[in-house]
Amino acid sequence: MTYDPYGNQPPHDPYGSSPPPQTPHSGAPGYYQDPKGQYDPYQGQYTAPPYMQQPMGYQAPQNGLGIAAMVLGIVSIPALCLCYAGVPTAILAIIFGAVGVSKASRGEATNKGMALAGIILGCATFLVLILWVVLVLVFGYADFNYYNEF
Repeated sequence: MTYDPYGNQPPHDPYGSSPPPQTPHSGAPGYYQDPKGQYDPYQGQYTAPPYMQQPMGYQAPQNGLGIAAMVLGIVSIPALCLCYAGVPTAILAIIFGAVGVSKASRGEATNKGMALAGIILGCATFLVLILWVVLVLVFGYADFNYYNEF
């Protein structure tokens, strides 16, 4: 009798894993439960997997205010050049960002970084506005009649 180190072992598939074992269902041969859905070889089609409901008491995160704050903060700086339209958008970015950060701190939202970015960009818009006003006051208004004198 010779020693066989590989005796009584299933054959090895060198190209990946074997298909899941087929278990009979309702007496139909060749029918098995697929984790992604059910395949019925007699009909030749997949059926959808069962719908998984969220557990009771689960509430989806409310990320709308954080996203709105970040978008308004991004838009506020270029909008500042368009007849100071960036001022109301910056105010809204700061307000939405503050509410979004408080929701994220309470665990109702998951995008604290976006809300914080909206606050920072809204404040940066006001800094650009203040810098613009200071430069205009220091250097005065441009004298457009200077070029017409020649």
